[in-house]
Amino acid sequence: MKYYISMLINCPRCGFSQPKDQYCASCGVNIEKYVPNKTSLSKRIFSSTLSQVTLVIIVALGTSYYALKTKEEATLQNSRRKSLQQIITNSSFSKSTPNHQSETTPQDTDLNTSQNNTTISVELQNENQQSRLAGEISNNEAASANSSQKTSLEPTASSTATTAAAAAAALPKLNIKVSYYEVSRSILAYWIQSSRAASDSETSFSAGTIDRKLFEGQIRYSPLKTESTVATVNMKTNFKSAANKDGVIIGLESEILMNSLTSGSIMITKMTSQGSDHIRSNINLSADRIYFIHWKNDLVGLQNEPVLAEIPPFQIFKSKQFMMDNGTTELVMIIESLN
Repeated sequence: MKYYISMLINCPRCGFSQPKDQYCASCGVNIEKYVPNKTSLSKRIFSSTLSQVTLVIIVALGTSYYALKTKEEATLQNSRRKSLQQIITNSSFSKSTPNHQSETTPQDTDLNTSQNNTTISVELQNENQQSRLAGEISNNEAASANSSQKTSLEPTASSTATTAAAAAAALPKLNIKVSYYEVSRSILAYWIQSSRAASDSETSFSAGTIDRKLFEGQIRYSPLKTESTVATVNMKTNFKSAANKDGVIIGLESEILMNSLTSGSIMITKMTSQGSDHIRSNINLSADRIYFIHWKNDLVGLQNEPVLAEIPPFQIFKSKQFMMDNGTTELVMIIESLN
């Protein structure tokens, strides 16, 4: 009997008890190869009593928090309404009773009583709306308050100007020196050749850069005019040598625009009583090289303007080397970087 019992096995699928065999007599499953399905993690979690209790607690706490928050908001709204009613009552009372009277008329009493019983059912969003509904301020005062509120939110002109000034101060700056020299034609020809600049025969002006030491060694005249300034990159810098003749500006005006600390452009405008003319050229500056520009026709028409005779750099009109029939000198503009 014991041997018979030991030969019985239970089906792993349906639990049927039978003598040891490969297949279950009840459900037909292959007992030796049957692998029971594992319960998924989510089923084990949700079937756990602890998980179910935790979920119930979380739901209860969330419901309690929502109910408490709703109650607090209702209380705050009621407080606002009571405060508004008090403001309306005080405002109407102060308007209906002059400062020099100590007693109120029956009409004033009725007015105060009716206004005390007024209920505002609209939730007010800001103080200006409260004042308008209560009649506390006039239309002009409301407009002034709105203007003040808008001004406080929008940037003022002074703050915008301050921001622009700060942005300009942050841009790179360089020290520029501009001079006008009387230069012999032979030296000017050498500069044009050594800098490979365009000659006067090819264009209306000659411009290029030369070595600073070469310039200092070949200059034979004192500058007719020199001016230095601090130029800001990407901002225009102007130099002017001109006079006012009967309300008309005559002379030379230069506009320099540096794109970086070493490169930029220049536009020179010649202004006469008959009109104006201008040229434009690129500029390259460095610590050891200077920029020169010679405008072939820069003074044509200006010799007939006596008002310029005493204004730099037009003293060159007094130079015999420049004014003789076959003059041997020219007016050249020199631009240097002092950084």
